[in-house]
Amino acid sequence: MHHDELVVLGYGRKRNRQSKMKIIIATHNLKKAGEMNTILSKRFPAIEFKTLADFPDSAEPEETGTTYSENARIKAISAFQATGLVSTADDAGLEIDAFGGEPGLYSKRFGGEETTFPEKIAMILDRMKAVQESERSARFRCAVCIAWKGKTGAIDTANFESTCEGRIAFEPSGNGGFGYDPIFYLPELNWTMADLTPEQKHSISHRGKVLKQAGDWLEATPKGAKRTRYSGWLWARCPWPKARRRVAVAILAPRKLQDG
Repeated sequence: MHHDELVVLGYGRKRNRQSKMKIIIATHNLKKAGEMNTILSKRFPAIEFKTLADFPDSAEPEETGTTYSENARIKAISAFQATGLVSTADDAGLEIDAFGGEPGLYSKRFGGEETTFPEKIAMILDRMKAVQESERSARFRCAVCIAWKGKTGAIDTANFESTCEGRIAFEPSGNGGFGYDPIFYLPELNWTMADLTPEQKHSISHRGKVLKQAGDWLEATPKGAKRTRYSGWLWARCPWPKARRRVAVAILAPRKLQDG
């Protein structure tokens, strides 16, 4: 296979040597897209990450799944169908043990879709005002899905999930992050998620962890994999010719994940 050829997930086409592979971050949420783009671009500088904001006619689908993974898969597949490009999407939520795991999958819609996050936070704190610190345990959970066109023509996907454990603070703190970050307290740091710098947050957050899993999987080279046009290898040439580097990324069928 020629190094100047980009072969993506089992199908290939000639690319200009200076062009970058594109991957869609399937969201219109600018803050979420910014986090995902920052994390992924730092690790994969030879790939250009775009969002649905770059495709104005691409609407996000209704999240009808009963799990985070199902919703992430719905969004990733929808973005792939709309753009024809490899797409990744996430779905995340805040799980409060004192609420039996709520708001969980419906974190974005908690208190009504039109309710702002400061209003949602106020409702949570009001309901928890009598809850002792030892009973305020909570976690952020995030699932990520990558969708691409498999060599048979069908859409293939790979799914990942991770959590970040913490507690619900007694009052909001910090100006960073977004969503429920101001009340998600991290005892080991004595800060809320919103108190952290972006770099600190990305190293420990649910989204940072799951994107690391996805990145590790993208980079993993399976034993015995053959570097053929249909082996599932993705080759992206570094955009800086003088560096003369290549990025080799292994994209496998989901069953390969179980091989360890």
